[in-house]
Amino acid sequence: MSRKLDQLEERRAKLQLEAASHRQVLAGNMRFWHQKLKLVDRALSGIHFLRRHPLLLIAGGGLLTWLKPVVMARIALGAWAGLQSLKQVRGWLIK
Repeated sequence: MSRKLDQLEERRAKLQLEAASHRQVLAGNMRFWHQKLKLVDRALSGIHFLRRHPLLLIAGGGLLTWLKPVVMARIALGAWAGLQSLKQVRGWLIK
């Protein structure tokens, strides 16, 4: 019986070392993803803020249009073309 207990004790020690190694790897991965997810969280909170206060978005767009009309016209045309392309592709995918 003592031999069986010794084997179990060795296996337990080995598994504990392996678990510690896995915890270190997981902690390293979590640090990496924590930074990325923190950025995503800030972007989402900004989007929610703009949804609650759409007048700020309109005022900002108007100010940029007043300051740089050519740049804003290019952005508007690009956005329009992108939306038209998206509608066309969506039509292809639905069929």
